Amino acid sequence: MQVETHTHRQADSESVADRFSACMELGGHYLSAGRYVQARQCYRNAAQLRCDAAAHVGIGASALRMDSLDEAEQAYRKAVRMDPMCGPALNGLGTVAERRGCFDEAYEFYAQSLDRDGADAEALLGLFQMSCRTGRFEGALARFERTVSSGACPADKAVRFSLAVLYHKLGRLPDARKVLMEILSDSRDYSCAADLLEEVELRLGAES
Repeated sequence: MQVETHTHRQADSESVADRFSACMELGGHYLSAGRYVQARQCYRNAAQLRCDAAAHVGIGASALRMDSLDEAEQAYRKAVRMDPMCGPALNGLGTVAERRGCFDEAYEFYAQSLDRDGADAEALLGLFQMSCRTGRFEGALARFERTVSSGACPADKAVRFSLAVLYHKLGRLPDARKVLMEILSDSRDYSCAADLLEEVELRLGAES
């Protein structure tokens, strides 16, 4: 009898796990297809099946795409309470704060996400955008330098270009030129890098 009960419990557990995975997968498909109401419902169903931060991140992402900022914030904060290391939830809170015009708060959320995963390109680019809004270039640069020097995001042109812009804004023109030349050696048609390199070369020429 005990063996039979254990078998039933194991089967129920596997059934819940399967349903949770199915809800998450379907939610992802709906989210990619722009069917945000259906995606949110799938993630809500997943959250009822299992106490999992990922389900609440999904709810937050769906709500964010429908401009329901209060609902998105609530979902992301719940995900962080469940898993303080949840980078996607912190990125989501950064996006919510950014949309509300709270740029310093958004900067802090992106920075916290990078404390969990320094190679998160989404968080890096969010931090870069907020540094441009707040003038907090030095803190952003330190994080970008750590990421690039560690070899993370080596092929991400946007991350490397953002690093060059930070060097440019802080007056470190030789460093900016070096990064821009590396980008253009890989991607000659990257017009933004070419334009910034031309400006850097002009400034370096004027200073010499």
